[in-house]
Amino acid sequence: MKKGIKVSLIVVTVVLVLVGLLGLGVYGLARKINKERSCDWGNIDNIEMYADINIPKVAGSNCVYIKEEHVKITCFDLDTSRVDVERYLKGNPLTPFSSRDSLEFDARLVERSHLLEWVDAGHAFYKKGENDGASYQVLLNSKTGLLCVMLAYKVW
Repeated sequence: MKKGIKVSLIVVTVVLVLVGLLGLGVYGLARKINKERSCDWGNIDNIEMYADINIPKVAGSNCVYIKEEHVKITCFDLDTSRVDVERYLKGNPLTPFSSRDSLEFDARLVERSHLLEWVDAGHAFYKKGENDGASYQVLLNSKTGLLCVMLAYKVW
């Protein structure tokens, strides 16, 4: 074989190996985030994966993981100086909240979000659902930028 063809084959092989290794690395990172249950490493990414919602810039957060129940509740204070909450609502499928909806939410989430204090002011939005790995409930106070998420992980 000619020298040029050999060099080309070596370059293509090296590039394919590097792309494969990069792909495996990204896949491994995604799996690690997906399996993470704590409130520390990968918390926002884990919530985004399970609740299918974007968490924008935050000023602070408060999180608790109840290991025995496989439940994580996190409340984020959105950085309202950098996040337009009205625009955020347009990009995320959240439903306007009525007081009767509060009966369908986990009491721990209602308590941590102080939902009953602001639900009737017209600033409350929610999303809830379930996927292969968890059920989720999301509450947003559009006036204050408080975004609370509860994930109840499924145990296999």
